[in-house]
Amino acid sequence: MMDWDGSLGYAHRGLLTEVLTLSPPHGQGLHGWLPWLSVAIVQPRSKMQEAFGTFEIDEIEKIRLSERLNRIAKVF
Repeated sequence: MMDWDGSLGYAHRGLLTEVLTLSPPHGQGLHGWLPWLSVAIVQPRSKMQEAFGTFEIDEIEKIRLSERLNRIAKVF
């Protein structure tokens, strides 16, 4: 849902949708950016990058559990 890398074609990278209508539209909608949504996605990713240097779970799981917990404690 988040256009992290620009591949979804949103107006700006990092935007995401909050509202999704599965029924036929009734003339209502949301036509604006809700910044708290981007923060809710970007902040944990930023902390993950800071702690582990990657977003790849497979790479992070190669690190000993005790080391992972130590890195998480330093960042959070």
